[in-house]
Amino acid sequence: PANVQGQGKAVEYSAKVTSSHHGWLRVYFMEITSLATQFYDYSFCFRGYAKPTIRRYRQTILFYCKISNIDTIEQVTPENVRALFFYGRTQRHWSTNTFLSYHKSLSVFFDWCKAGSRSEERRVGKECRS
Repeated sequence: PANVQGQGKAVEYSAKVTSSHHGWLRVYFMEITSLATQFYDYSFCFRGYAKPTIRRYRQTILFYCKISNIDTIEQVTPENVRALFFYGRTQRHWSTNTFLSYHKSLSVFFDWCKAGSRSEERRVGKECRS
């Protein structure tokens, strides 16, 4: 694994470039578990969320990754998110409150990932880990 701009672990993949040069391009995909750890730190240190909330975030994100069989944030799609909720309601028989809890936890995490411009807060968050 390589480090991309100090923001956690990245997985290096080789991707064929279909151009006139027919060369190879290194493409870095951010590991979702690394981003999630930064998110937990941010939520605890900067947002002041309680440890049970962080535990809920962790459980939800890890369950989503397991069920969707994903490793990187780039693998997140609306289809595999919908599939998680369909699986939860039909196979795991989630209550409405469980459904809403998973939805809110994932929404907050994905919003945080989209607002990636807060890289300074992400780096500082590591110092607050308890």
